[in-house]
Amino acid sequence: MDTPRNGTPRSCIVTIVVPALNEEANLPGALDGLLEAVLRAGVAAEVIVFNDGSTDRTGEIADRYARSDSRIRVVHHPRPRGIGVSFMEAIVEARGNCITWFPGDGENDPDELLKYLDLMNRVDVLVPFVVNRGVRPLVRRFLSALCVRVVNFSFGTNFNYTNGNIIFRTSPLRRLRLRNTGFLCFTEMLVKSVRGGALYAEAPVRLRGRKGGTSKAFSPRAVCAIFSGYLLLLADVYLCSGRGKGDGASGG
Repeated sequence: MDTPRNGTPRSCIVTIVVPALNEEANLPGALDGLLEAVLRAGVAAEVIVFNDGSTDRTGEIADRYARSDSRIRVVHHPRPRGIGVSFMEAIVEARGNCITWFPGDGENDPDELLKYLDLMNRVDVLVPFVVNRGVRPLVRRFLSALCVRVVNFSFGTNFNYTNGNIIFRTSPLRRLRLRNTGFLCFTEMLVKSVRGGALYAEAPVRLRGRKGGTSKAFSPRAVCAIFSGYLLLLADVYLCSGRGKGDGASGG
């Protein structure tokens, strides 16, 4: 397990991934809020913005921020490839000991998550769960709750949430076989990590809501990807090469 044995605090340099698809209205506020939160938290961080095939000014805005702040890097995808592809690319390139993500829509308050960062000195994974769910549409709340129930039933877990801004230790993720390219990628990482022996903690967070545009998390296309990803995860955990206990996420 990649945690200290003697209780000595370990500095947590974090890589923050910001996937963005057509978020020109939201990305400036999201990045400004993120950089301010990093400053308030007093943490050394890098930010990798993934312009995932946007057709608006998202890429231009991201490049402008990168030119003005050396902590920011930008990766441009010529066409949308999915949040999972972006995050898996970031795992390979990450400089931080820990890695997490915030969407480019600015819905998530980074202060809410970063205030718990010290817990990563004691665990391998930090799993946030939303306490003010009323800021999201009813359909999305229903689908999110259904997903969590299905995951817990299927894999013998007891999570409050599985697809939020989870903080992972970077090095164990590099040893996982990850195959989900859609929004379920974080559930895959979480399930495989915990079944592999990773120690985790859960923390309550509050959302601040979107300021513009619509979420892509539960579009019809995304829902289909989540369902197919769930079947893929079931097969990986229970059928593939006797990996019923996960892919060995812990260790370091």
